[in-house]
Amino acid sequence: MLVNNYKLEINQEVGCCTLWQSATASLSENISQALPNLVSAIKDAKYEPTQNSLHLVKDGSRHIYVYPESIYISCINNEEEAHTLTEWTKAVLNEAYSELTKITDSKKANK
Repeated sequence: MLVNNYKLEINQEVGCCTLWQSATASLSENISQALPNLVSAIKDAKYEPTQNSLHLVKDGSRHIYVYPESIYISCINNEEEAHTLTEWTKAVLNEAYSELTKITDSKKANK
């Protein structure tokens, strides 16, 4: 499992004439080594090498950014939605990591 635990914080953001909430989940582990490889296992994920981050989009409009030690979710409606999206992100990351691990283990076994 790649992501185990996290601490969720709700942030008040201010932009040009508007106020919104975002969420930051601080991860209990650093996942920087896995991020470049996860992009190949997550549909529509984009990897940003200069920041070592992944950009995920859920349902076409939910933008989620995964960094080595945190997950950032923009424009949330409430804390419940933040928890739901963080759990979805955690599941996507862990499933992708599991698939990559199976492929790596299979290649090692065939050598």
